[in-house]
Amino acid sequence: MNVTWKEVASEIRKKRRLLDITQEEFAKMIHTGQSFVAQMEKGEKVPSIEVAKKIAKELDIDFNRIKNAIILKKAEPFSAPAGSTIQIKTHTRIIIPKK
Repeated sequence: MNVTWKEVASEIRKKRRLLDITQEEFAKMIHTGQSFVAQMEKGEKVPSIEVAKKIAKELDIDFNRIKNAIILKKAEPFSAPAGSTIQIKTHTRIIIPKK
C-alpha cells in the first residue's frame, strides 16, 4: 500500500515528540534548520534522500517507507492557470500559453 507524504510527515512528528526531541534538536541531528523541520512535519516540504536517511536512522523509521512517500510526492502533477508563469528552482521560467 502506498503511503502519502502527509502520513509519513505526521509519523515523523509523532515519533520525534514521543522521543521528547524539540524541532531545534532534531534539526541539528539531521543537519537542517528548525523551520525546515516544521514545514516538513506539516507535509509542506520534502527532504532530500540524504536527509531522509538521517531521519530514518535518528527516529528508527523504515527508510523505504520515507523514500517511497517522497517519490510519490515528487511525482504528483501540478497545474497552473493558463497564461501564468511558474518559477522553477533552477530559475528557469515556464510560461503556460493562453488557450
